[in-house]
Amino acid sequence: MDFDPQEVAYFPTTGVRQVHETPLIAASDESLKGYGCLVETPETFPIEIVRWPAQGWRPVDENSGDQGGVTEGIFEFWWRGETLYARNNAVGDSYLFAWSTWPEGARTDGPAVREHAASPRR
Repeated sequence: MDFDPQEVAYFPTTGVRQVHETPLIAASDESLKGYGCLVETPETFPIEIVRWPAQGWRPVDENSGDQGGVTEGIFEFWWRGETLYARNNAVGDSYLFAWSTWPEGARTDGPAVREHAASPRR
């Protein structure tokens, strides 16, 4: 995808050197309890747009946390090197979404390189 990294809406915080193993869990009414719910008919589901709360010492990054809502469109993801980018075509924003290694050393060009693949745990 042709993309200028200067178009990124905001850059995430970097410099943290701690790994947290996070399991991938299939969504269900039970596993989503306290977080949200599965929606069968989105056309009639009520939406409340609120900024997610900051947790602990890390504040919510500026220009983020409240961009959900009632719009629809294509959300694209692509890797460049070890950096995952995203573009929300419904709102016209682009994001630096993730890295597959430490952010400070992640490549941002060349073919996709991912160190670890996600595997669902059930």
